[in-house]
Amino acid sequence: MKFRYKHKKDDEYVLPEDSQGQDDLEQTEQPEAEEETIINPEDIIPEKITSYDDTDALKIYLRQMSENSLLVPQEELQLSKQIEKSISLFRENLCRLGFIAIEHLKILEECNVENIDSVFMPSTLKSNNGTSHGSILLKIPEWKKEIIKDHSDLHKLFKSKSPKLKDARKKLEKCLFKYLVSNEYFEEWYDVAKEFARKILKVTGEELHLDTKFKISHEDRKVYEEKFLMTIEEFLELIKEIEDQRTMGDNAKKRMLVANLRLVVSIAKKYQGRGLPFVDLIQEGNLGLMKALNKFDYKLGHKFSTYATWWIKQAVSRSIADQSRVIRIPVHMLVTINRINQAEQRFIQEHGREPKIAELASSLEIPKERINAIRKMARQSISLQAAVSYESTSVLENFLSDSDDDDPVKNLAFKVLKEKLTEALSTLTEREQQIITMRFGLEGDAPKTLVEVSRHFKLTRERIRQIEIKTIEKLRDPSRLKFFDGYYPD
Repeated sequence: MKFRYKHKKDDEYVLPEDSQGQDDLEQTEQPEAEEETIINPEDIIPEKITSYDDTDALKIYLRQMSENSLLVPQEELQLSKQIEKSISLFRENLCRLGFIAIEHLKILEECNVENIDSVFMPSTLKSNNGTSHGSILLKIPEWKKEIIKDHSDLHKLFKSKSPKLKDARKKLEKCLFKYLVSNEYFEEWYDVAKEFARKILKVTGEELHLDTKFKISHEDRKVYEEKFLMTIEEFLELIKEIEDQRTMGDNAKKRMLVANLRLVVSIAKKYQGRGLPFVDLIQEGNLGLMKALNKFDYKLGHKFSTYATWWIKQAVSRSIADQSRVIRIPVHMLVTINRINQAEQRFIQEHGREPKIAELASSLEIPKERINAIRKMARQSISLQAAVSYESTSVLENFLSDSDDDDPVKNLAFKVLKEKLTEALSTLTEREQQIITMRFGLEGDAPKTLVEVSRHFKLTRERIRQIEIKTIEKLRDPSRLKFFDGYYPD
């Protein structure tokens, strides 16, 4: 089974904002003509795979992926608009809840020059008439006053059940949309809203059954409605509407992602043999594809596959840098290592021999000491738990000798010597045995001096010395040396 991924001639390759200047990414040139890549699942799978299960799972994945058709430009545009509409409706409906205005005020209280980029959407910062971040911070106090006033008006009208309640809610929504805060906050607030719904419905688990009948006390109802500034029935209906909108958006996202999975495979294939299994490369590439979809803006006029290429390459190359080595090397050092390797290959092609350190240092304008240090750093570390072969379950650790452990041959020889020495000492008197043992530390204790032995036997030091000399002469007798026959080669 085969599938195709096509590059169009008019494609433009756009580098994501946060990947500018990343030397570890491969620059993809704009093709001059339409190019077709044909991929066979049987050909893609590397010969050396970790297990049969991985091979089988990869075949199934590629087979299922090939069943999904590519998107034509009209379909991609329609799905992009559907995703945008889903996100917009999600934010608008969530802002109808009263406590969202309070959450906005909490964020604005903590907003400063250092965290303003994470507080507001990039589109808010760019579309603010070209003004600086500082000018936005100056506008925050006025915006807070507007939010407080509109929220207070909505609260009063909700209490009085005024017919103007709908207009007041619209006014607060418009005020909150004046400067868009990050989507991450809306996701957190939605999780809070769903948790309220679970408590009201008294349900557990991830799934919300919003049609469930519920009973709630008057006091609890009052507390919740003060927070939502709407009735509980309206709140549950709103959550159901948001869930339906998110389902619509998720389906559109899924269709966009599934249609571009083969792009991930075609890119991951080029990164094989760099330290990560092929299945891991695909997985990391898919994460980059998902991130690209969250950042994609169809209004710029680019195809999603063109834009996603850079995010996929970045995700794959980053994962190789982080995971391919036992000891991680920083990305900027990997760039330097690649420069040295490329310079070395060029020198070999030009001169037919490997370059000296001084020659590399001269061509790269890097000190010799630094090149030596970088080349040592570039050496691959091997895990002791690494498999010896793909067919065997044995690991490298089982085949390495422990230099700190005792040599079994020496241990056996020492044991035999100890037994023979014990036999030789058994031919001596008890006092002679004790004196020789204490003087030479034959039982593992430290050797004793003549003074220490003399105190033990309550004899003079000279007498102990005489007994020692006499005992050694006895041990040198041929009748006693027979115990050591065959132990020493000589």
